[in-house]
Amino acid sequence: MKRKWICMALCVVLTLTLLGSATGASAASGIITMFKTTVADGRLREGPSSDYNVVRTLRQGEKVFYSGTTSASFALVRTTSGEMGYIYTGFLTPYGNVRADQLYSANGSVTVYRSPSTSASRTGTLSGGEAVLVFAVSGNWAFVKTFSGVTGFASLSGLTSVT
Repeated sequence: MKRKWICMALCVVLTLTLLGSATGASAASGIITMFKTTVADGRLREGPSSDYNVVRTLRQGEKVFYSGTTSASFALVRTTSGEMGYIYTGFLTPYGNVRADQLYSANGSVTVYRSPSTSASRTGTLSGGEAVLVFAVSGNWAFVKTFSGVTGFASLSGLTSVT
């Protein structure tokens, strides 16, 4: 039964990825567009030009959430670890869309378990600000998937909706 649940959740993620488009959408429309970086040294900056300080350098293939374009050359994005900044749009390629109501972030360090119980074995830990997708909620437990591929159950009290 657990495997069926996990397979179903992974199918939903795959479907969302395949339906992705190159255009961004606002959270108000219920869809958030994801992009991934195409270069090994994509600089996330404090403002929309190369004159601004670098927040950090993004790895090639790192996923970001599109928040809007402020100029013809730079997009405002949020990383899966919670950082906000601007990146040159030429360093991005469409990755997929996620429903805004599925996107949550960890309030702090949150343990992910194989089943909805603190006595279950652990599958991973979320860092503060890390983004996850929530696929189902039961009581105080959410079935989650991280952007690094970890799946399992996390306490809802440790998560905050991004929308």
